[in-house]
Amino acid sequence: MLALRLQKRCPSAVFAETASAEGYAVNFSKLGRDVSGKGALFEKQNCTALGVVFEISKSDLKSLDKAEGVWFGYDRREDFEVVTNSGKTLVTTTYLPPKMDVNLKPFGWYLALVVAGAIENGLPQDYIEKLKSTPYETDETPDRPSRLDALDTLKSTGYPNWREMFEIPNAACDKSDGS
Repeated sequence: MLALRLQKRCPSAVFAETASAEGYAVNFSKLGRDVSGKGALFEKQNCTALGVVFEISKSDLKSLDKAEGVWFGYDRREDFEVVTNSGKTLVTTTYLPPKMDVNLKPFGWYLALVVAGAIENGLPQDYIEKLKSTPYETDETPDRPSRLDALDTLKSTGYPNWREMFEIPNAACDKSDGS
């Protein structure tokens, strides 16, 4: 959901609208290449997943497929219906995991990207708080390229210390996964 993160992968990405997917929820049960949990939409009755619709050029789709891991745990779905906040129904492209592991947790820096995107796009505060309450793991690999890129992106979007968005006491004492 964080525009800068997507634009690094797909330079043509332009915010279109916030939207909702009825009958879906979000968790972090998709196995990532780094063995942490990544964001996953899954079908769940009486739930609504909130998110953001971006327009991207077809020339960026291959890059997005690679970044999202189409060959590693996500399937691209090109007929995914959402309802925008302006009330329009749109057929979009999204990525859904064919299998999930509910025991996975995201790394804190990854969860911070999701929360920062929700804040940036004005999603409801209760939804943001629900995201913030997601349990997460500490990344024990401080020089992981994806972590370093995420920290740079967070810093560039106003979050030089991602822990502050989670209001973690004594965060300054734990530098193993911070900025």
